[in-house]
Amino acid sequence: MLNLVKLKKTTFYIMVISAAAVILAISVNALLRANNEALFNSWLMENSFSDATDYQLYRVYLGSLMFDYFFRLIVPVVFGLQTYFAYTKSGVGIVYKAVWTVVLGGMLFVTILNFDTSQPAYYISGIAYVIIIISILRIKHNSQKTIGG
Repeated sequence: MLNLVKLKKTTFYIMVISAAAVILAISVNALLRANNEALFNSWLMENSFSDATDYQLYRVYLGSLMFDYFFRLIVPVVFGLQTYFAYTKSGVGIVYKAVWTVVLGGMLFVTILNFDTSQPAYYISGIAYVIIIISILRIKHNSQKTIGG
């Protein structure tokens, strides 16, 4: 017997809107970083490259930004999709709570380690991750409200 609990509508919307806020913050941050010449120049100073044109170096810079963007984006996107299907189809179990708490806690830790306090995305994504984690931990598992029993 699966001990799955149906998500409340408010909990579902809080988690999905928070995940959307993380996605929006990460996307805007990547866009701003790609257009900032000062960040590109500081990136050039930190990384030593052989003889290459500015165009080639900028392409490498954009590639590294896109890699970072997709790395940070995959977790909230998959979380939002799985939460949607859990809300509409199956329900939420203990494994869902444990796995997503650890994964989102790891992304919160990565966000904190980034320590880019000059960007609003740093604060928005950090607060949204905390809201999601608290929402997940507040889901109560009751034997009377199981699905698929």
